[in-house]
Amino acid sequence: GLKSELPNAPALSLGVSVLTMQEHLNGLATFANNGIRTEDYAIERVEDQNGRVLEQHIPDEKAEFSPQDSFLLINMMKGVVQRGTGGAARVLNRPVAAKTGTSQNHRDMWFIGMTPGIAAAAWMGYDDDTSQKAGNWTGGGTVAHWWTDIMQEILKGEPVTDFAVPEGISFAFINPETGKLATPTDRKKFLEAFKKGTEPVSF
Repeated sequence: GLKSELPNAPALSLGVSVLTMQEHLNGLATFANNGIRTEDYAIERVEDQNGRVLEQHIPDEKAEFSPQDSFLLINMMKGVVQRGTGGAARVLNRPVAAKTGTSQNHRDMWFIGMTPGIAAAAWMGYDDDTSQKAGNWTGGGTVAHWWTDIMQEILKGEPVTDFAVPEGISFAFINPETGKLATPTDRKKFLEAFKKGTEPVSF
């Protein structure tokens, strides 16, 4: 769903291309939506004074990724909040998948977070592309905090749910230093998701 022109450069996967906040959000929200991309829209329907529907939006959906691949990425992005740079969002006390980002020379600071029902993006920077030279602001250290403050209000009263696990996914406790199965005595182990048949089999 990205519409900006992307450079043919090896560092593209590291985020060297300039994208709009809408593109960032739509791209990552596709994974939270089981790999199904939807086009943005603003009007759900138009009714007359008698409640008769004059126009109705029909979602434009396209399956871009498998539910299994999408869940693996979302599960990794949950780790950003659970044990990474997006830890500020843990105060929401609900499953959140997220991506932080700080561009070169601290020109842009990003935080994009998703629950099973809501995805929201936050950006911080100068609109003239000026560098924040002091380097005191980051996506995780700055933006994630005020994103979380806003989401606390948005999510009030919303049920706490987790991302649905599709068929073909299994879980195993992993030692983060070796990438192999954790032993019963490993203190830093965490539960990781795998496509069935790709789990590590040795300690």
